[in-house]
Amino acid sequence: MDDGDRKRIITISLITQNLSVAACAVVLYFLLPFGGPTVPFENPTFLALFGLLNLLGTTAALASTAGSIAVGRDWVVIISGEDTNTLSGVDSLARPTLINSATLKI
Repeated sequence: MDDGDRKRIITISLITQNLSVAACAVVLYFLLPFGGPTVPFENPTFLALFGLLNLLGTTAALASTAGSIAVGRDWVVIISGEDTNTLSGVDSLARPTLINSATLKI
């Protein structure tokens, strides 16, 4: 079982997610002048901003998934209490469910 501080992990993931979404909004603002009937793929500024937008969006999605997994792992610890045998059993049953549900959310 991991001994990570889940509250800290959740806080970091929320901050990362929110900052990434805010940065996406700023990048989108700078992409607005490139709007039109055709996409200017030959413009290096457009390509750099578009790449940055994708990177920031992916970072926000990964931070969201990390937060979901951390919250899911937290309730496993609370349910099992101090009993390490129960914790191991519940964790082994819940881990695939948590990972699959977090993966399918993306």
